[in-house]
Amino acid sequence: MILKKDLEYYYLKRLEKGDRNAFDVIFLHYYPRVKLYLFSFLKDEEIAKDLSQEIFIKIWINRGTISNVNNMSAYLFRMAKNAIYNHFQHNLIKQKFLSTLQEVPVYEDFLEEYMFSDNLQEIIDVTITKMPRRRKQIFIMSRQEGLSNKEIAEKLNISKRTIENQLTLALAQLRKKLIDPKL
Repeated sequence: MILKKDLEYYYLKRLEKGDRNAFDVIFLHYYPRVKLYLFSFLKDEEIAKDLSQEIFIKIWINRGTISNVNNMSAYLFRMAKNAIYNHFQHNLIKQKFLSTLQEVPVYEDFLEEYMFSDNLQEIIDVTITKMPRRRKQIFIMSRQEGLSNKEIAEKLNISKRTIENQLTLALAQLRKKLIDPKL
């Protein structure tokens, strides 16, 4: 049963003014038909209910302009058609997202790797700070500042062989600490 045109207009005018009873009449009249229409496409009762309710929530929210609607039935079914389209579009995007997640290593792996690298860097930093002053200075100039052994030797006014020996000792100290951090 469809509301007669003049009766529908009367309820839409009352709805526009915020009349909850008018909304109830429109809801009770159209909700079952909208839900059935949605269900015929979606084949899922719960999703059809949810989308139907969302449509009527939008009707209530936009009630201030509802009397401009000439044919409430057509208006609701256009909203239902858009809801179906949006639902399928959302599911498509969701499926694409989930398939890309399967191609990428799991987040926990990233977190574990990050924590390991952070811990590793902390061990390296602590080990460097515990090196003798000159060895630490040479190691930092070589590994962090990127200077060559020759450049370091010239800056510190020591032999290139001393630079090589100090770097060998620094790397040995780091290896030892990385193998057993408790040392």
